[in-house]
Amino acid sequence: MKTCIITPAREPIDRRVSQPVAESGLPWMIVYEQSDLVKARSALLSQALQKGAERVILLDADVVTTPGALRWLAETDSLTPHEALFGRYVQRDGVRWSFQPQNAELYEQMGSDGLVALDWAGLGLCAIHRESLQRVASRLPRIELPGEVGWWPFCLPIVDPPDYLGDDRALCRRLRENKTALMLRKGMIAGHLVTGVLTRPNPVPEESAGRGTPASAQDAAKGTPTARTPRRASPTKSAQKGSPRHSSKKAPTSRGNRPSRKPRGKARA
Repeated sequence: MKTCIITPAREPIDRRVSQPVAESGLPWMIVYEQSDLVKARSALLSQALQKGAERVILLDADVVTTPGALRWLAETDSLTPHEALFGRYVQRDGVRWSFQPQNAELYEQMGSDGLVALDWAGLGLCAIHRESLQRVASRLPRIELPGEVGWWPFCLPIVDPPDYLGDDRALCRRLRENKTALMLRKGMIAGHLVTGVLTRPNPVPEESAGRGTPASAQDAAKGTPTARTPRRASPTKSAQKGSPRHSSKKAPTSRGNRPSRKPRGKARA
């Protein structure tokens, strides 16, 4: 098996995620109803190695990509034993990108087809070479539980006070510590299924800028977009004065409901 796509899923996968995989024609391994995401990802990576996959594509169950992006990850020469490849997508908060470039200025200058070195990135859409994973596995204990196939805890979180590295960042650190660079293809943008499909960070109110949302283009390139206050259209003069919606005059009554007029002059006996 040359390439394998792996996906941990708690529930049936949305067609917007599964259809591009089906069209790519690549083998797909899925673990369903596994609440332990760390174990599910780690076990899938281990199974891919045991099945002989030369490269493993990680695709989250809520990340929407294209058949072309998957085939590119499966075929490109840019994926090597010393370089893993990542796409970018918006985090679930709808505000931040899923990666941290090593050089924010270089990231901003890079074209859409360029590759940029990363400190870390989300594992929602990426590809890792077999030899990169083998180097990481050689420094991890193999988990052998009764009735289960053995696996390596590739994504086990790391506590490095004052930092806590979740499964994504933990694997990224292990890859870098074992001579695998993390490279982002800037133009490979995926969607993120939340209540809709996110493909770009949303602007946030300006007052949130002091709470983890940097307000500069350089900071945006570090994984968090610029905080801006959306403009609100002010009502036009015609809307304020002349339009029926804003008029203070009462709407005319229909003919059948008009009040009867008092007769003029004296009433006849």
